[in-house]
Amino acid sequence: MLFGVNVNNSWLHEAASVMRCKHGCLPFLYLGLPIGGDSRRIQFWKPLLDKIHKRLSVWKCKNLSFGGRLVLLKSVLSSIPVYFLSFFKAPSGIISSLESILCHFFWGGCEANNKISWVKWESICLPRENGGLGVRRVKDFNYALLGKWVWRCFAEGDSLWCQLLKAKYGQDSAGRVRFSEGVGSSWWRALNFVWSGRGLIDPRWLSDNIVRKIGDGRSTAFWADSWLEVGPLARVFGRLYDLADNKHISVADMFQAGWALNGNGWKWRRRLFVWEEELVAQCVGVLANFVLQGDATDRWVWNLHPSQSYSVRSAYSYLTASDGSSMEDFASFLWVKSVPLKVNIFIWRIFLNRLPTKDNLLRRGVIEVHQELCSTNCGKAEDAVHLFIQCDVYSQVWHLVLNWLGLSTALHVSLGGHTEQFAGLGGNSKTSRNLFTIIWVSVLFVIWKDRNDRIFQMGNDSGVTLLERIKLQTYWWLKSHYVLFVFDYPFWRLNPLFCLQAIM
Repeated sequence: MLFGVNVNNSWLHEAASVMRCKHGCLPFLYLGLPIGGDSRRIQFWKPLLDKIHKRLSVWKCKNLSFGGRLVLLKSVLSSIPVYFLSFFKAPSGIISSLESILCHFFWGGCEANNKISWVKWESICLPRENGGLGVRRVKDFNYALLGKWVWRCFAEGDSLWCQLLKAKYGQDSAGRVRFSEGVGSSWWRALNFVWSGRGLIDPRWLSDNIVRKIGDGRSTAFWADSWLEVGPLARVFGRLYDLADNKHISVADMFQAGWALNGNGWKWRRRLFVWEEELVAQCVGVLANFVLQGDATDRWVWNLHPSQSYSVRSAYSYLTASDGSSMEDFASFLWVKSVPLKVNIFIWRIFLNRLPTKDNLLRRGVIEVHQELCSTNCGKAEDAVHLFIQCDVYSQVWHLVLNWLGLSTALHVSLGGHTEQFAGLGGNSKTSRNLFTIIWVSVLFVIWKDRNDRIFQMGNDSGVTLLERIKLQTYWWLKSHYVLFVFDYPFWRLNPLFCLQAIM
């Protein structure tokens, strides 16, 4: 097929006829990627956005629980855009559009019917230990994917494609491809943008973690390369680098010439001042006890992975590591393996106070002040702590659960204290705490569903009815996860503590 650049269509059509081949126009698809398009334009990314829209259709949004939406959302985000994001840097407008699609889908909305986003998208994208759901943040994922190309430019410097880049964009004194912003194709400009780290909290995320592991020191630049823990000497001792007369000397040559305090390796453009000589002494201290390995060659290593080779996962983890506040204290209550994912997300929203309780609805202008009272008609305003712990009606459910377990205690009236106390009712072993946490989660979930039935279905179930639901729900959760839980439901219903102790 014949394609023309800056030629009119009639000439292209005539040339294709002479050569007896088809003719096409730019951009065109090759191996699933658009060739010849401008990745800075919205139209370039439209096929990707349309494909994601199609996968996250409205019917799936309406028929899937929060857990199902989260699984599908992660699946789509880790498959469909990866190919694009591996080659092109997404503009900020495209990232916003993509994340808006994902956010609307997660909260059950669509273009025609928006729903409240109870947790901001940046928080959802945090790792679980930092209070998020572990959804990939598109911008950082894009950087991590493109970072692998930068790594390959260093690690595969002798390959044919790297030789082509050197011939086109130049090379530095060490014979490596030169990164310089503002020149080249859109793909090359994207790599330079990623290498510079612009727009990130840590702009040196690549340069500080792609380092040289010294062997004989012959192919490593003494000043410019990062081969010591402190980083490149040209950056740490910038004044000395400016004065050095041998800026391009290798580690091996510097070592052979002598890098002791009065060694011949130190060559300056002028005589040093006293304070500059003190800098030399500090630099010599950094170099102390460093020994070359004559039988090995220098190589590039990636600091963030045990294999010392670049991985997108380790790069993404590094880019998102410092965000958010730690929720390690509640990790055992948030993500219980034997509990369905949708219920875990429900508990996550409780700890963040992001459930549609009436106080939150009032704050967002959804209901009026007179509608804030608790749905159990206890006469008090509804918030998360009141609803699940302090309400006169639902506090009786907790007492019924304790009686069913054969326990007697006064429960805390704060969420954190209540959580910790209930988990420890059976002892402090990990299995025991996990089992009682499952029951605690089940009680909360049953209370929430009953609260919604009272509001939308005019329900009025008794505490005994709710207790029976808790028993049955907990039974199936335990049955599906614990192999040693071999009891039938009637036995579990009458002897819960015996059944729990059998699998502790």
